[in-house]
Parts: sequence; C-alpha cells; structure tokens
Amino acid sequence: MWTSQEKTNQHNYELIESPCELILDLEQIKKHLNDLPACDGSEDVYLTKVANAAISYAEKITELDLATKTYRLYLDHFGSHHHHHNNCINIFKRRNVEILSVEFLLDGELQTVDNNNYFVTFSNDYPQLCLVDDFCFPDHDNRKQAIQIKFKAGFGDKSCNIPSDLCQAIFEHIAQMFTNRGDCEECDCDGNLPSNTKMIYQAYKPLTLTTCQYNF
Repeated sequence: MWTSQEKTNQHNYELIESPCELILDLEQIKKHLNDLPACDGSEDVYLTKVANAAISYAEKITELDLATKTYRLYLDHFGSHHHHHNNCINIFKRRNVEILSVEFLLDGELQTVDNNNYFVTFSNDYPQLCLVDDFCFPDHDNRKQAIQIKFKAGFGDKSCNIPSDLCQAIFEHIAQMFTNRGDCEECDCDGNLPSNTKMIYQAYKPLTLTTCQYNF
C-alpha cells in the first residue's frame, strides 16, 4: 500500500496513445436503457457524450484505464524517491501493465535497457517494474527526465474485457445521467450516483494508507 505522498504527480506521465472509439458498445448501453427515447438512435450523439463522461468519471475514481492506453513515464533517475523501492520502480497505473521500453540518457543519447533484465509484478493496486537478481540499474546522465519508461495499461479494446460488475456500474451511471440530463452532465456529482454504482466503484478503488482521495 502507498501513502498519498508516494503516489505519482500526474505531470510525470505523458499519455501518448488513447483509443478514439467508445470502449462500451453503444448498443449495449441502449439495451440497458430499455425503452427510453435514446434506444431509437435519435440521441446517439448525446448518449455517446454521456457515456464518455461516465467512463472518465469511473476511471478517475478507480484509477483504472478501462480501454488500454499507452503512456510514457519520466523520471529524473532510477533511484527516484517516490518511484523506486528496492530495485523496483512503482508504476502508478493499475491493471494489465505491459512495459514496452525502458530508456535512459547517457552522454546525451538514449540507451535501452534489455527487457530480459526486468519484469513487472502483478498487483490489484499498483504494479512494479523490478530487476532480475543479477542486474543493476545503469548509470545515466544527471539531468531532468533522464529516464523514459513506455508502457501500456488497461483492460483492452473491447468491453468484454472489463469486469462485468464495473460495466454494470457504468451502465447505471449513464442511465442516471441520461434520465436526469442537465443535472450532472460533467459527471461531477458524487452524491447523485446510483447506490450500486457507488458500492462497485468503492470496491475497485486502490488501497492507500491515508483517507481516500475521492469521497462519496
């Protein structure tokens, strides 16, 4: 578990690739809405907007990437206080993290760490990039953002990869916003979330040693 001080400053993470398509199928959403007017296709644009807002809110609360995204993490050195523990680097993105490359500047040139020299731990909270036993982090230039770690995080590109209860929670949130349009279109009304959605989001929130960042 990590304290709030250990969790990442968001400016260290660069989002470099994100899917353009809605991760939740619009027809699935309409099916959940049953006989509401949105089911005839006349409000697909608005429904897509609401769905994107609900997904963004779910990702903010749970700190999960529902659709797989590609990030680049910048560190000043491998021994960064907040990211480095016992030859491991904390990756403050959750679930299904895949490291694409670990690069570092040496004499002004980017060098690559062989992927046979590290592995990623599994965790329901935050995974770590750890070194194999006989390898040490290499020397690098003494400058800001000398380390670049490129990785993917998320459940994939299909809604079937997302846990079913989490999908259900988002569907209920979408229905709530659609039927009460104008009240919470930006998804920033914690108190108006359906009770089942609150419960499921709470179950997916990461563990910390301090009070949760988002309170319902």
